[in-house]
Amino acid sequence: PSSRYFGGESELSGLDLVWKWAPQGNARKRSFVLQSEYFQRDETGLISFADDTGDALLPYEGTQKGFYIQGVYQFMPRWRTGLRFDKLWSSNDLSVASNSSGEADDELLEESGLLGDHDPWRWTWMADYTHSEFSRLRLQYARDHSRRGESHDQILLQYIMTLGAHGAHKY
Repeated sequence: PSSRYFGGESELSGLDLVWKWAPQGNARKRSFVLQSEYFQRDETGLISFADDTGDALLPYEGTQKGFYIQGVYQFMPRWRTGLRFDKLWSSNDLSVASNSSGEADDELLEESGLLGDHDPWRWTWMADYTHSEFSRLRLQYARDHSRRGESHDQILLQYIMTLGAHGAHKY
């Protein structure tokens, strides 16, 4: 079995935004929520590979970014629909400082999973019906482009149920 370790510095920054709208301040009848988040991670350090045949050391510098934006509209009491889009992308520099693993340098760089030009993204639509404060039925469709060269359609039907103590009652 092989192992891979990162040693270095990693800095993460993020920004969240939420905007809410409800006519006459009554969110029980109709409302809209627009929500977004952006993050960026910057890393600098060394990646070490080790297996039965030897080890390798790879200097690494990388930046990963991502965001999502979603809107959820409650068009009548108990009924909501929404759209969401999310995306990730990265820019990484990686080289081989030492290699006694028996693998070619190019193979090690590919095996790291840190190189490439694939920027995954996905969009999702959902509709749900809230039967009570304890249950919700939700239908969701997603078009997922997270794997290189592939896209997947996903359909999800959920029944969400809440059990136990909650804010309205203390048991």
